[in-house]
Amino acid sequence: MRIKCFVILSFFQIYSQNVDYQKILIDNPENINALYNYSTSLYKNRDYENAGKYYQRLLNLNKLDAETEHQSRFNYANSLMKLEKYQDALKEYEKILSKNPNDQKAKHNSDIARKLLEEQKQKEKEQQQNNENKDENQKDQDQKDKEQENQDKEKKDNKDKNKNKKKQKKEDKQDKSSEQKSDKQDLKQNQEQEKKEQETENKKQEQKSNNQEQQKQEKQGQNSEKHEQQKKQVQKNNLEQQKNKKAEKLTKYEAELLKELEKFEENTQKMFLKQQIESTTDEYCEKNW
Repeated sequence: MRIKCFVILSFFQIYSQNVDYQKILIDNPENINALYNYSTSLYKNRDYENAGKYYQRLLNLNKLDAETEHQSRFNYANSLMKLEKYQDALKEYEKILSKNPNDQKAKHNSDIARKLLEEQKQKEKEQQQNNENKDENQKDQDQKDKEQENQDKEKKDNKDKNKNKKKQKKEDKQDKSSEQKSDKQDLKQNQEQEKKEQETENKKQEQKSNNQEQQKQEKQGQNSEKHEQQKKQVQKNNLEQQKNKKAEKLTKYEAELLKELEKFEENTQKMFLKQQIESTTDEYCEKNW
């Protein structure tokens, strides 16, 4: 419990100090003591990124004594190591060794940085190779996918083409069937129309034939009547001719006899009339008497 309270108290102390350093740096950004103490507090709190930034600001002032510069650069290099920036950390360690070749900590850390840098480069190389292989594999896979996609597309196109072909064939068949049906209907309609026209024409011809027959019969009737009249006239003429011939053939005797007969008939008629008159006169006289 005491340890926990001590840790919490230490945290608040450090936090309050940081806040004070920040206020100082706001008023005086080049305050060496504030920069160093604030960077060191961040470094101890393992905020290596911000610690490195403030150590770098401190080193860029070029106003540091040897001890402050050495410790600041060493901590700055260590912060870069924690951030796995081995190339930059190695440069900082080499700067320290250039001034203090016997600095064992800097030498040790530089060896570690160099080794880690080589490993990092090897990892980066391997990673690059892996990425290249991955890219190559991805490229191959993309090529395969593209080929597969093209094959699938070609299959789909062929399938769609066959489907469309079948559909078109079916539609053509339906169209042909519809056309044939339509042609049959048209043919049937034409036949019916021709039949009606033929019937109409036959009726006209029949009517015309009947009219002609009627006219012929009427003409024949007129001709027959005329012929009959002509026949009667001929007969009459023949009778007249026969009579005339008979009259011409009568002998003189017959003519005289005929004349005497006519005269006899005339005398007989006169005698009859005379007798009638006399009889009528006698009856009238008897009555008067």
